[in-house]
Amino acid sequence: MDAATVRFIAISKLPTNTVLRKKPMKWTQITTRRYLRHFILGGCFFTTCSFFQKLLAGYNPLVPEAYIMPLLFGGTAGIILTNYSDKAKRLNIKLTMRLNKLEEIMPICSFCKSIRKPDTDPKDQQSWLSIEAYVTERTNSQFSHSICPECRIDNYPNFS
Repeated sequence: MDAATVRFIAISKLPTNTVLRKKPMKWTQITTRRYLRHFILGGCFFTTCSFFQKLLAGYNPLVPEAYIMPLLFGGTAGIILTNYSDKAKRLNIKLTMRLNKLEEIMPICSFCKSIRKPDTDPKDQQSWLSIEAYVTERTNSQFSHSICPECRIDNYPNFS
């Protein structure tokens, strides 16, 4: 995926009530606003929980000094959760791009199971790769060979 596609995906993930200006905001501005919004939401959540906890325990819930720590901890928790969700979204985009490298129709030889490189001449011997070489070239995978039970019986009947 190119940068424009990634930017389109990032913009398409914005809430529907977001107004896009002629000159779009920088990604850092959007992220900063999200962190601030989640700090406030996390702080409000922790403060509300603390209020009801004090109310149920029989303490006076109207002491403002008692809500400074829940506000800070809740806000910090909101920022941490936002950070991890952003990382998960970025990782999801990277993994989707990586998965798409292998999701295409591949011309494969019916006999030797070699794969032809995309957009190459089928008559050229250099354009054909073994499955192992093709997958290793496009991913970080490595192969270890073994023999399945059916092939072992067919090819090595003495060892079964």
